[in-house]
Amino acid sequence: MILVIGASGNVGSALITLLGADAVAAYRDPARTTRALESGQPAVTLDLARPETLPPAPAGIDTVSCSAR
Repeated sequence: MILVIGASGNVGSALITLLGADAVAAYRDPARTTRALESGQPAVTLDLARPETLPPAPAGIDTVSCSAR
């Protein structure tokens, strides 16, 4: 699985579309994570400024793409 950090941006959202089921979207906003999960897209809440969100996000991930600012 590929974790796409910055999934709501231009590059990240394009990667999510291209990778499809192989991608896990990482969103800063928990509401966006919830909407993605409800639509069937694997997603996690990950905020690089909040260290407590980091440990659970990488479970099952073997590749990371980071396009976050």
